[in-house]
Amino acid sequence: MPRCHPFGTRTALAAIATTLCAFTSLLAAEPTVTKLWPTTPPGPQAFADGPEYDRQRPTDRHVGGGTVMKWTNVAEPELHVFLPPPEKANGAACVICPGGGFHILAWDLEGTEVARWLNDHGIAAILLKYRTPTGKHGKDDRWKGPVMDAQRALSLARANAKTWHLDPDRIGILGFSAGGKTAANTALFAGKRLYEPIDDADSESCAANFAILVYPAWLTDDQGKLLKDYRVDKNTPPIFFAHAADDPITCESSAELFLALKRAKVPSELHVYPTGGHGYGLRPDWHRVTRWPRDAAAWLHDQGMLEPVAKASDHKGSPVDHLPPYVRRLTHFGKRPHWSADGKRILFVEKPRGEVFAFDRDTGSIRPITLAFNHHGFSKAITLADGNILLLGPSHPASGSDENSTATNDLFLLEKSVTKPPVPLGLRGVESVAASPDSMTIAWTEQPVLTTDGRETPPKLYMANVEFSDDAPRLTERHLAFDGASPSSIHPDSLEVAGFVAPDDQRLLVSADVDGHREALLLDTKTGELRNLTRSEKRVDTPVAVFPDGREALVASAAVVDDVPGGTDLHKLALDERGSMQRLTDAATYPGYAASEGVLSPDGRFLCFAIDKADGERSTGQGLFVMNLPLAEKSLDAPRTYSTKPHPDDDVTKRIATAWKKREPLPRISDASSSGGDALNQAYRVQRRWLQQTLDAKEIGGVKGGLVSPRVQARLGISEPLGGILRKSGRRDGTKKSTIALADWPGLKIETEIAFIIGKPITRRLTTGEEFKAHVRAVAPAIELPAGQLAGDGPPTAADIAAINIGAAAYLVGKEVKPDTLDPRAVKVTLTRDGESLHTGSGDDCWKGPWETGLWLANFAFDQGIDLKPGQVILSGALGKMHPGQPGRYVANFGDLGTIEFTLK
Repeated sequence: MPRCHPFGTRTALAAIATTLCAFTSLLAAEPTVTKLWPTTPPGPQAFADGPEYDRQRPTDRHVGGGTVMKWTNVAEPELHVFLPPPEKANGAACVICPGGGFHILAWDLEGTEVARWLNDHGIAAILLKYRTPTGKHGKDDRWKGPVMDAQRALSLARANAKTWHLDPDRIGILGFSAGGKTAANTALFAGKRLYEPIDDADSESCAANFAILVYPAWLTDDQGKLLKDYRVDKNTPPIFFAHAADDPITCESSAELFLALKRAKVPSELHVYPTGGHGYGLRPDWHRVTRWPRDAAAWLHDQGMLEPVAKASDHKGSPVDHLPPYVRRLTHFGKRPHWSADGKRILFVEKPRGEVFAFDRDTGSIRPITLAFNHHGFSKAITLADGNILLLGPSHPASGSDENSTATNDLFLLEKSVTKPPVPLGLRGVESVAASPDSMTIAWTEQPVLTTDGRETPPKLYMANVEFSDDAPRLTERHLAFDGASPSSIHPDSLEVAGFVAPDDQRLLVSADVDGHREALLLDTKTGELRNLTRSEKRVDTPVAVFPDGREALVASAAVVDDVPGGTDLHKLALDERGSMQRLTDAATYPGYAASEGVLSPDGRFLCFAIDKADGERSTGQGLFVMNLPLAEKSLDAPRTYSTKPHPDDDVTKRIATAWKKREPLPRISDASSSGGDALNQAYRVQRRWLQQTLDAKEIGGVKGGLVSPRVQARLGISEPLGGILRKSGRRDGTKKSTIALADWPGLKIETEIAFIIGKPITRRLTTGEEFKAHVRAVAPAIELPAGQLAGDGPPTAADIAAINIGAAAYLVGKEVKPDTLDPRAVKVTLTRDGESLHTGSGDDCWKGPWETGLWLANFAFDQGIDLKPGQVILSGALGKMHPGQPGRYVANFGDLGTIEFTLK
């Protein structure tokens, strides 16, 4: 995905949001409307002073760029039933309770727009127009009538389950604000009806099978305790909460109910987002809280309330005739597209062993580029970073059994002028090839050959640089980057290369057959280590491309049913080994069709792919298509994981996280690792995984360096610092004389360091020290207080230290100084305890220098998936020695940079 927001201003975002909501309403079918009660509703009535009407005024606050309908005077409650299209319906249903303080109903914001969203996920939406206003009944009774309406709605849904094609065991309730109070009460009463049954419909259960509460109101009393009416037990349904921390209706009420659910072991999720306030519905804004629908969809899936968007047998016709608005057809023929490095054209072949064509983005023209040369057809064309073109194809006519074989494929180079015939590069039997988007490095695999005993040779992967000498291309620095016969934790039966992973061309995305299953893997060409990204025994996963930021990959994935794979669709796969995939195309939901051969534009905003239709033993191409990924994002289902095998790092990750929480000695990764030369990379994976279990993004304070002394690095066999993640909760104000209790931090130590205070967000890798300086608003003196002890005896390895996050615990940051007023390398620091000198140090002690270390750590943060934000810090690493924490008064004098005083006791 692109890392920037697709809209430039709040105004543009608001306008687009409003347009989309209106567009959705125009497309959707009208709901079926039915009266909720046959006669006067039981219980407290609404204080209606006239007919129903919309109470909104021109001066009312806009939400997400649009107005909000405020329906009131509802004396006769109704159900508005929105059924999803048959091809999407999965049998689940949800009663919607809009909010409005029991005075009005936010009918579109928290009603009809929510119904469309549920329908998009295959869920029948039952929008409840409950009685309102009821506020005059007082806070103890105003909710009773609406809850009776909600209970009646659940019973009616089950009574009409056959007609509406619902599963009676998968009917839930969703509410906002006062509607959230209504939904919460309905869920917590667990089928205990507040009124006497009035007809046969009330013989059906009024219990919810799940609940979604979005900024729910009035769940606690004046003392912040959960209301006494609430009983949470094994009969309480699972509940999802979404709340903003700055909501005037405190999120602590949601937390109180969540904790009660946790104690009762009811599977629930609480999502508290940093900002967003109240009353945003589903409309997107800059606040992260407006992403709650995606989190809720993922939770619904985990609860078994969602099934695949459609079964192949449900769709009729062709996906080409049902393209979503964010996909357009590019051509009516063609296969294996490849985007040029400048993004201006797409190369493709008309068919396997055919001509190569080029689509021009600016003009829309399509022209052949190999028609003027004699050749025997090409299977693939790839643009190199300099604009020249790699061609894959045979050097002699195919015949007999090798017509569809890769054994005769050679590699050629075609100059970007396409005025001269392609030149062979001397490679035969090439099975797959990939080119770096940033350099002239290529990687390829060769077709395995049979040995004398009838076995295939282990797969091998090679790399080389394409250079020109005397105007002729040649391969230099050719070397074997992976040998399937070498020791490894994974032994693939086959191997194909899909792409280079940013930023350093050291890692490659590959596909391989592992234990009889096609998987997506990450190959570190420096260490030779393979990491399985998908680990699924029930799917065929073939990676085809890498997103430009190096964090995600494009995978052609198909489900395997009764040992037979179905049609493929393209998915976005996270490269963090969680196996999380998000479906991008739906061609395979049409019988006989598949989407594959995807390629990404250089900016990652567009996806070009092919659609094929199976025709017996052959497939017929339907042409090439382009998807606008930012436009598609809101329409895509939430990511999910298909992994069926445990992750190899799970055990040591769990043991470190458990030991940290219990304040016990931390396990050494070297005692459990089987990664060999990949031990440090595994350590960072473990570091990231166990920290993700103990904190989230808003709790990150920055990053820190460790082992910055070249002398220490040499002793441990490394050539650069270690990186760790700082907890925001560990930060102390170094401008004050802080007192820190040693008992709070077992094994605490003391280091003097320099802090860089971030001024501009860092959302990409930086390349120079000057570029890093432009993102720093200040430098400051700092004291780091790492803590924790390693289990076992003997000196630790660098991987042991990295895996436990270099002991990151507490740290003090002093007064900020403008970065252009001093040279951090020239900073001198002295540390004393109770007047006794402990050490002197300088910025010169820090690896290649403080700025260079800061740059390295900024890129470390990015590689760990952390976008550093203003106010967060980077700690340079120790200037001078590290000392064990002992009681006393400490003074660290950094000269012109300032002083920090603190006490340990």
